[in-house]
Amino acid sequence: MIIDSHVHIGKTEKTERFWTLNSYAEYMDSHGIGKAVVMPNISSEIPFADLNHDLLTEYLVCYGQSRYNLLYLIDIHGTLQQIEKYSELVSGLKYHPSVLQVSADDARFYRWVDIALEKDWPILVHCGRDPMSHIQHLINVAKKVPQAKLIAAHMGGNSTELIERAISSIKEERVDNVYLDTSNGKLPWLIDKAVNILGEERILFGSDEPYADVRVAKYLIELTTISTEAKECIFYKNVERVFR
Repeated sequence: MIIDSHVHIGKTEKTERFWTLNSYAEYMDSHGIGKAVVMPNISSEIPFADLNHDLLTEYLVCYGQSRYNLLYLIDIHGTLQQIEKYSELVSGLKYHPSVLQVSADDARFYRWVDIALEKDWPILVHCGRDPMSHIQHLINVAKKVPQAKLIAAHMGGNSTELIERAISSIKEERVDNVYLDTSNGKLPWLIDKAVNILGEERILFGSDEPYADVRVAKYLIELTTISTEAKECIFYKNVERVFR
């Protein structure tokens, strides 16, 4: 079993390559992926509320609930009422601080953390080169709300230097509720390092489709030196536990 914990669904001006739920299901079948955690593909031209609505509508119309877990895209500038309409369909939240230009430790974000705690949902947070998406902001949230389940996308940095810093900071600041996903990963030794320092139970397999290729993401795990048991944890066991 392989579960892809980071897949974007829907059109965007950022790339010509995109997936619908049905087309990605076919792709999963072709490449040995059993399940996927999916979220709206962010667009600067379409409001977040519409992106959420479109994905959830597609989910209800064209596909059953056994293959996908859905993440609801947080609009930090919007209201909280909209999520209640979809809460029975959703398995977690997605936050993109660099697009919204509001860091995860902003006071407004904690309203969404409260919802996630109430629903027992994880929150996937984009981490990357923009200062708004630096891992330290997410670590601040993790320390303030230790019961929250927080996933740092792109191994917490989306570049070698930032990923190494993220792994070290998570260890040094002793936050046990931050997970790393392998989405858009490029170097197997970074996964080795994350497992050796944080433990295999803290790493989730993810591809970042359509911006990366799930076949490459799978191969990246295979190139690591970690044990077969650790690979099983990363490929599916950890995702099942976090998104229970």
